[in-house]
Amino acid sequence: MTNLFFSGVLAPLPLALASGGGGGNILGIKVDEFFWTVVTFFVLLFVLAKFAWRPLLDALAKRENAIKDAVESAQKLKEESERLVAEYEARIHQAQSEAKAIVDEGRRDGEVLRKETLDKAREEAQASLERAKREIALATDAAIEKLRGTTADLSIEIASKVVRKNLDSAENRRLVKESLSSVETAARFKA
Repeated sequence: MTNLFFSGVLAPLPLALASGGGGGNILGIKVDEFFWTVVTFFVLLFVLAKFAWRPLLDALAKRENAIKDAVESAQKLKEESERLVAEYEARIHQAQSEAKAIVDEGRRDGEVLRKETLDKAREEAQASLERAKREIALATDAAIEKLRGTTADLSIEIASKVVRKNLDSAENRRLVKESLSSVETAARFKA
């Protein structure tokens, strides 16, 4: 850029000075003002380059580094947050798996408990049924024993009636049938 400035601004300067000396007016430009403006510009450019340009470049470099550091820090934070999100998602997934396992275990335990309760209830019902059958069998045996005793008493009574009346065999059969039907009637009333 400086080369372009020198070729565009300083190249016409010798022509302007050669044509009429100081104070001339070439193309509407006052050469002496132009000369001092250019000299002032270069002095200012030299002073700025010597004293201001380096601090400005340093400030820009610091600013650039600060921005770069901020971007790197933001990138690191983003990566860290992504890592944490992935870690938390893994923990959530693990917690869900553990909760599902606990629920499944509870269901299995409930099913086992239900089965044990049903088995116990069946066993108790079976035991009650067996007790009832034994009681019925004992009651039946007692009734049969009582019936036998009653039958024996009736047989003795019949035999004594037969002997007393000394009846014919048709009459004996009728008496036995009467006795047996009275035994059956008595057994029905007692049961």
